[in-house]
Amino acid sequence: MLKAAAALIVFGGCAAMGAWKARKLGQRLDVLSALLASVLRLATLLEYQNLTLAVAVREIGQATDRAFWEMFSQRLQTSHHTGAAWRWAMEKARADCAGFAALQREETEALEEFSRTLGSIDLESQKKSIARLQARLEEILHTVREKNEKQGKLYRQIGVLSGLALGLLLI
Repeated sequence: MLKAAAALIVFGGCAAMGAWKARKLGQRLDVLSALLASVLRLATLLEYQNLTLAVAVREIGQATDRAFWEMFSQRLQTSHHTGAAWRWAMEKARADCAGFAALQREETEALEEFSRTLGSIDLESQKKSIARLQARLEEILHTVREKNEKQGKLYRQIGVLSGLALGLLLI
């Protein structure tokens, strides 16, 4: 009876680890999708409404990335350097939000490059910068979706199968 309970615990633990790893991939996808939507909303606000960058940034954001944009907006109001405000908000978001922590170097570099132009160039150049970021994020999202489908399923299956194998070894 004790062996069966131990086998169930091992199986559950392994399956949970596989599901956790798959969920982490999903969080990265969610944050990237939300950031893309938010940047597109920012482009619309900057083009069609006469808002300061700090106010426009506060107006965008979805549930997944709203905390980042709010932190960035607050920092913009107290700092005159957009890049420093961006880096601070990104570091804070990476520490506080699991989805931001899952972002890879490639994504953070693309976002960092975008932040250098944010609010420091004319509207036409800003639109081009947003279009470049949009294209880059869409490319990254396509890759991440494919990876999420393949590896997410693989992580869940490996968790279940390793749990079964270890559980059988215990019995």
